[in-house]
Amino acid sequence: MNAPSATSSAPRTAPAPAPATRATPRDALFPPDLPATDDAFDLPAGSSPTVKRRSLRLLSWVCQLGAATILAQTLWFKFSGAAESRWIFETLGAEPWGRLFTGVLELICVLLLLHPRLAAFGGLLAVGIMGGAVLSHMFFLGIQVQGDGGLLFGLALLVMACGCAVCALRRDDLLLWARRRLTPCAPARGP
Repeated sequence: MNAPSATSSAPRTAPAPAPATRATPRDALFPPDLPATDDAFDLPAGSSPTVKRRSLRLLSWVCQLGAATILAQTLWFKFSGAAESRWIFETLGAEPWGRLFTGVLELICVLLLLHPRLAAFGGLLAVGIMGGAVLSHMFFLGIQVQGDGGLLFGLALLVMACGCAVCALRRDDLLLWARRRLTPCAPARGP
């Protein structure tokens, strides 16, 4: 009895091609196989994924608390109408409504940064607010405001950097929110 050899002359069949799917612009931004976590921030070799996640979460919280602390300190100056704050917004032509509106936005930002599930949105808001502050300093106020040695400008840059770090470290939260908003709902079927 002859056993069939491994190199038999039977014709080989190619695997069936995958069904063609239409690619959409949303698929380019948010591929369906996007991992829940990303290894973009590498820790030293031998670190476990749990240690890596905890380290990144801790770094996020340090940035969140730093930005929230600085923003919370400036709220008193904005809401009490301190002389320096009034001068800044008078120079910008937005006193008092601009000062109060910015104070409310900063208060919302602080609350978002302190909420674990909404911290990424607080980071985005912090980057936006501080981007406006940095541009105001560069084009209208100057780096030094009333002889502060550039302290306000430096704090704005620090909060902006912390906001960017929070957005980067919690980008999965932002991507998940964007996926939920950009995924079309299935049409309702009639009876």
